[in-house]
Amino acid sequence: MTEGMRHDEHPEKGTETFPSPDEVKSLLARILHRKDFAILSDDSDPKGASLILIETVIDGTKVKLQFGRAKNDITSSLLPDGGRFSASIHLTEYNNNGKAMGGRCVANYLDGNWSDIREVSS
Repeated sequence: MTEGMRHDEHPEKGTETFPSPDEVKSLLARILHRKDFAILSDDSDPKGASLILIETVIDGTKVKLQFGRAKNDITSSLLPDGGRFSASIHLTEYNNNGKAMGGRCVANYLDGNWSDIREVSS
């Protein structure tokens, strides 16, 4: 189990884990190849990190990465394969006018493990 991890007890789901804020920030630094970033929001509770929003510039393009807990029931049989995760990190790119141009998922988290980690080139 990862140090600093918190647990959320759900009778119908068992124990759900969330990463600590430090673990999320460490992964964000890894995804960005240790590129500097500004923390815009850093929210957590006794369960662990709940919402972390950062901003940086990659190849002249402003990007934001957001960690957030999933709101879905991770045990639902309606979720597609690969759709069961308790948290994720998404990247959004912005144009020169500050309008979002698109984005993608760069990491998922479930049961104390990160998966589908996609590092961002700088």
